[in-house]
Amino acid sequence: MNKQEYLGQLRAALACLPEDEIAESVAFYEEMIDDRMADGLAEEEAVASLDDPKAAARTIIADVSMSPATTVLESGSPAVSPTTAVPATAAPVKQKNRA
Repeated sequence: MNKQEYLGQLRAALACLPEDEIAESVAFYEEMIDDRMADGLAEEEAVASLDDPKAAARTIIADVSMSPATTVLESGSPAVSPTTAVPATAAPVKQKNRA
């Protein structure tokens, strides 16, 4: 299998994710293939050294679904996690004492 075939199968297997997650994952695998080719492997050897595209997709999907900031709703939109709704640099809100 060549690089384009691999990336196409990976992209298809990731179709349940938001486009930005798909693009990021495909770019990551494309870079891995390119790096291995730069190290002297033929394109087909570089691709063969990776997990099967469907297995790679299962790992990516599991990683994404475990991340609270990127939980994917049925609509395909990412859900906002309560821990990421407020920037970490925001000052805490002071509570008034009620006596």
